[in-house]
Amino acid sequence: IEIDPNQITLQLENGEVMTLDPDSDATMESKSGTTVVSLVKGVLTQKTDKVTKGKIEKNTISVPYGKNISLTLQDGSVVMLNSGSTMTYPSSFSGMDTREVYLKGEAFFEVAKNPRQPFIVKTKTMYTQVFGTVFNVSAYEEDSTNEVVLVEGSVGVGKTFKKGSQDLQILKPSQRASNKIGNGDDFFIEDVDVSSYISWTQGILAFENEAMSDIIKRLQRQYNIEIVNQYNELNDRRFTGMFDEENIDKVLQTIQAHTKFSYEKQDNKITIKEPNKQ
Repeated sequence: IEIDPNQITLQLENGEVMTLDPDSDATMESKSGTTVVSLVKGVLTQKTDKVTKGKIEKNTISVPYGKNISLTLQDGSVVMLNSGSTMTYPSSFSGMDTREVYLKGEAFFEVAKNPRQPFIVKTKTMYTQVFGTVFNVSAYEEDSTNEVVLVEGSVGVGKTFKKGSQDLQILKPSQRASNKIGNGDDFFIEDVDVSSYISWTQGILAFENEAMSDIIKRLQRQYNIEIVNQYNELNDRRFTGMFDEENIDKVLQTIQAHTKFSYEKQDNKITIKEPNKQ
């Protein structure tokens, strides 16, 4: 199946792929006629008829760099997917013991409460069990750290899913659990200002005391552009900043005002170099 990597796509259980444009309201029907997808003001909803009892039909939504989209799940939970993210989820949670989704990348969740049917977010190296809450999960494969930031409610975080919650580390609101890849089972839990971690949901790029090497990864996802850093001394420099509607040049020029470096921009590639000699 040809999937355009520059478009938001929804792949249904039968392999059919729908292309989504969050800037345009639309209603689409699958070729089989069993699934109707609606986009209204950037929020996707999906209705699937004839859900076979005992059969879990899974969908996969993929968001390229430079875009994001919101999705309302069958139980009423709302998920906002950040750029460069993929989530696999069932068409319906009916008849299931748990509500499980699988995430690569970053997403902001507002989970509908249902104590009898826990909501679980799985990533490659961790899972988050939810008890009706608002939280952010970041698990990009190219990043060295996975994290969960709790806005309100309660979540338990672990490395692999197990029945029961005895192996979970429980978060309180305004706490962050992070785990460096390959650094054992325990998550480092700390109190944080959640605003910088969820600012992307408002279209704001924010970083606080972040290494330039990590900022570059975020800029690539945000602006859908390749960045090559040839000035290695810059990688470990740390910066704090917040940007709203600024373009990539404005962001780099602002960082340049604090640390000298030069860069060249050609087509969809930026090359960062040592400062120009005076």
